[in-house]
Amino acid sequence: MKNASALDLMKIYQACCTPLYEVLENLPDKQFHWKPAPDARSIAEIFRHLIRVDAMIFKEFGHSLPPDPGGEADAETLLAAFKTSNRQIISLLENLENDADLAQPTTKIIMEGHDNLGEWLVHLSQHYLYHFAQVAYLRRAQDRNWVSPNKRWEEATYVISNNLQAMSPVLKIIAATANPPIQ
Repeated sequence: MKNASALDLMKIYQACCTPLYEVLENLPDKQFHWKPAPDARSIAEIFRHLIRVDAMIFKEFGHSLPPDPGGEADAETLLAAFKTSNRQIISLLENLENDADLAQPTTKIIMEGHDNLGEWLVHLSQHYLYHFAQVAYLRRAQDRNWVSPNKRWEEATYVISNNLQAMSPVLKIIAATANPPIQ
């Protein structure tokens, strides 16, 4: 990898994946599909959402990720699909040539303020931590003896803080490239 910013983004991304892996370890199928209310999401549905969002975003950059394994998939199957998706995203980062590659634009605006690869990679990482809180809550609500990997969540927030500070000048360049000032 020739690109220090991609390396920093990879550290952030990997740190944000790790707590999610631990939530699915030894998770009984009944807990995996349990919903606290009829209109709430189960842990399974949240993981399927993460996989689908990853695939949708990376399709915009000309890459394909594994398909959604479906609603009846067990925790082991969804974890394997999520890890495969994560490995492909890491491979994409490893193969970037330079910082300018992070400014690669999307083919369409999916969400305001996220119109290039670098911005989406930061967003995905934060998205994982947001949903980590949900799945940890759902798992703990069903099993008070389960020990949540909150330390991993804390570590991820430190990795984000430390690496984004280091990347700040590059992110400003990416933002300026992606959104040039109006003349």
